[in-house]
Amino acid sequence: MKRVPFLAARPRLAAILFVVAWNMSEARHFIRMVRRAPSADVVILLVTFALTVFVDLVVAVNIGVILATLHFLRRMASSVEVQEQTAEQLHEEFGHRGLIFPAGVLVYRVEGPFFFGAVENFERALASTHTDPAVVILRLRWVPFMDITGLQTLEEVVRDLHRRKVRVMLTGANERVTGKLDKAGLLDLLGRENFCRDLPHALSVLRSTT
Repeated sequence: MKRVPFLAARPRLAAILFVVAWNMSEARHFIRMVRRAPSADVVILLVTFALTVFVDLVVAVNIGVILATLHFLRRMASSVEVQEQTAEQLHEEFGHRGLIFPAGVLVYRVEGPFFFGAVENFERALASTHTDPAVVILRLRWVPFMDITGLQTLEEVVRDLHRRKVRVMLTGANERVTGKLDKAGLLDLLGRENFCRDLPHALSVLRSTT
C-alpha cells in the first residue's frame, strides 16, 4: 500500500476539518437567531461569538453565562409589578360578594417573584403613599417566592409604616412565602391577626378590630 506523505495529507485534513467546523457552526441557525432574536440576546450572542474567535472558548463561555444571567435578572426584575388597586378594580373583582371597603384603606397588588431585583419597584410604589392611610393591605397572592433581600425590604417598609401609625396587613401568601415570612419574624412584627388568607378575610378582621 502506498503511503501518502504527512505534508501532502495536510491540505486534505484541513479541508475535512473545515467542513466539520462549518457543519458544527450551524451558520444558518446562527444567522436566523441574529435576525429574529431580541436585541439584548443578539448582543450577548455576538459578544460570546467574538470572544470565542478572538480570545478563548473558556473565556467566551464564562462571559456569556454572566451576561445571560444579568440579562435574566433584569427581565425578572422588570416583570415584577406593584400596583395600587383602585376602588373600581376591587369592585369589579369582589363586587359580587358585596364587600365594603372602608375609607382610609389602600390595597396594593404585588405580582411576580419578590427578590433583590424587584426591591426598587416595590419601594417606588409604596413611596407614593404620602397621605398616611389608616391601613395598607399588600396582596401577595401572585408572589411565587421571596428571597432575603425582599424580606428585608418588606420589614423596613412595615417598620416605617408602623412609625407613621399605619396598620399593615398581608393577604394571600402561598405556603412557601408564608414559611419565609414566619421564619424572618415578619408575622410577629405585623401581628398574626394582620396576616390573612385573602382580601375578604382581611376586611372582616378590620371590621372586627375597629
